[in-house]
Amino acid sequence: MLIFHVLIAIASLVASTYVVLRPSRAILRGSLGLIALTVASGTDVAFTTHVSLLHLCLSGLTYSALTLALQFVARRRLASGSLLTSK
Repeated sequence: MLIFHVLIAIASLVASTYVVLRPSRAILRGSLGLIALTVASGTDVAFTTHVSLLHLCLSGLTYSALTLALQFVARRRLASGSLLTSK
């Protein structure tokens, strides 16, 4: 389950970065879905493995801060109308 979680988190970071470079509502929704899936799988990892809760929280906070910052930039770019696409 841990490898699944890591792969989803990496895919989520890639999608969040991509949506900043090529903003679109569809990609933004997909990226948000991957973020939600990462949080859900991370919660499962927290309950099923014997990993330090402090380590999980620090990793989760770092991941959350980075993806939320990327999402914020993408939303601002979409709202400003620059590079607005609806694909």
